[in-house]
Amino acid sequence: MSASSIPANGFGPIPPTSSTRIPASGPTWSAYRPKHVSWLIEPHLSYTLALRERWRPVGGQSGRGWSGECPPIPVERGRTADRPRAHAGTTDTEIAIFEATERLLAQGSLNDLSVAQIISAAGISRATFYFYFSSKFAVLGGLLARLGDEIFQVVQPFVERQEAVAPEQALHESLTAAVELWQRHRPALRAIHEHWNATEQLRVLWISVIGRFSEATAAELERQRQSGLCRHAGDSIRIASGLIWSTVQCLYVAGMGVDPNLPDEQAALPVLLTLWRSTLYGA
Repeated sequence: MSASSIPANGFGPIPPTSSTRIPASGPTWSAYRPKHVSWLIEPHLSYTLALRERWRPVGGQSGRGWSGECPPIPVERGRTADRPRAHAGTTDTEIAIFEATERLLAQGSLNDLSVAQIISAAGISRATFYFYFSSKFAVLGGLLARLGDEIFQVVQPFVERQEAVAPEQALHESLTAAVELWQRHRPALRAIHEHWNATEQLRVLWISVIGRFSEATAAELERQRQSGLCRHAGDSIRIASGLIWSTVQCLYVAGMGVDPNLPDEQAALPVLLTLWRSTLYGA
């Protein structure tokens, strides 16, 4: 693929997928951008190239671990990924689309869901849908940003813990609220978990959301360790990332109801509390 392959009308190839990748030394990203649209994907490509440059394997090609730091991805940028125009995700129309999509996901999988179904359930026109979103995956990205914000708010008691509150009490409050919210939005979060790697935009947004939680948790762990309240030994950000990813996977499996030992999210809550407490406080 080259910039010369873009038709004169400006409707060129969409941003690269797994089968069309732009090398770091290749044509500029703007060469692939439709001329009539202001794509908001460029920050994600820059992030990908930054990772390639800054995350290098330690100990050779098969070495373990990475050197350098992962550059942060602002969630606000991921929020607008894969949309024809920039929107905040808070208009009545967008909320109607999100709610309709959640209702439909409670009835079936994302694979079987069509844009036409979302349009019908939301009671909007086709033109209105495509004014806000370019695909069902773009809607899923909007839901991810929206639910990520909601979950981040309910875990504030732990990640922004007040000194007068005991760490384990704050942890219990935050995990309980997060599990309840996950259970309420199970269909959407299940679809997000299953398809976050389906598009570059979703992948970048999902990693940025996980990173946001990991960094906030790690910062609180460092504060606790400096105060002698946290007993864990090791890199706080790696421990936080491991706990976040483990929690997400556990809630996903519990929501599926495939394991009789974890029949639903509420059954997973005491397990998660034990995991976090034993890791951080040895209790």
